[in-house]
Amino acid sequence: MSAHWDNVLKLLEPMAYMVKRYDNHGIKLRFTCGGSSRKFKNTKPLMKEARKYSPQTPIRDRQQLTDIRTSLGTELENYRERLEKAARRRWNLARDVKKMVIYVFTDGCWQPSSNIKRHIKDLVATLDKHGKSSKQFGIQFIQFGNDIPARKSLEDYDGHLNLSRYGRLTFVTTVLMVFKEHCRY
Repeated sequence: MSAHWDNVLKLLEPMAYMVKRYDNHGIKLRFTCGGSSRKFKNTKPLMKEARKYSPQTPIRDRQQLTDIRTSLGTELENYRERLEKAARRRWNLARDVKKMVIYVFTDGCWQPSSNIKRHIKDLVATLDKHGKSSKQFGIQFIQFGNDIPARKSLEDYDGHLNLSRYGRLTFVTTVLMVFKEHCRY
């Protein structure tokens, strides 16, 4: 992701402005390179935190491939557990788990063993089990760069998981982000 970090920041800031109005508790930000997630109610502190993880900061080896299971897999499992816990409550008012959409900014270059299909399928089974709508949860992979094998791997998550009623483009979507510099004539 080091080659794409400037573009990640260019997209993160306007997205954070748009998304934050949908949740008055703030935006949760988590990096796959380690650390726990943090919530931000304002965009400026969120962007300051994101800049700390810039490749110029020696936090991680630039050639290290991401293990997406340690971050996204954990988030999916935590959400699934919250759904199960809410279903066990006796009072209907306490049964609602907030809707969630996770935006994953990635180049798609993950460790070969880094597979989250099981986590996604388990979450979908729990959503089905408790009668939650398809709008309860979603994942959007936003790919930076144009790595063809990585794109094909991401497309496997986008509609090839046989996710019962959640169908293609409603639960997992993939968007390719290619930034081009403006040319002056």
